[in-house]
Amino acid sequence: MRVLVFLSVSFQEGAWKQGWPEAGRITYKASQEHASLEIEVPGRDSKLRYRAGKGTKVIISGNSIHLPDSLR
Repeated sequence: MRVLVFLSVSFQEGAWKQGWPEAGRITYKASQEHASLEIEVPGRDSKLRYRAGKGTKVIISGNSIHLPDSLR
């Protein structure tokens, strides 16, 4: 798992489901294949872009995002 500090996160509309907030974090789960995700991180001119398989989970806690190793 990788953890990144972010400025903004954009989930593809309709491709991710938000879970219930719990203990300072929110989990998002890809509801379809090739669900896209864009992350703006400090110090980079361009956004990081990922495609996730159905069922992939990412966790947001404060201004950090936890990404599974399967996202490259």
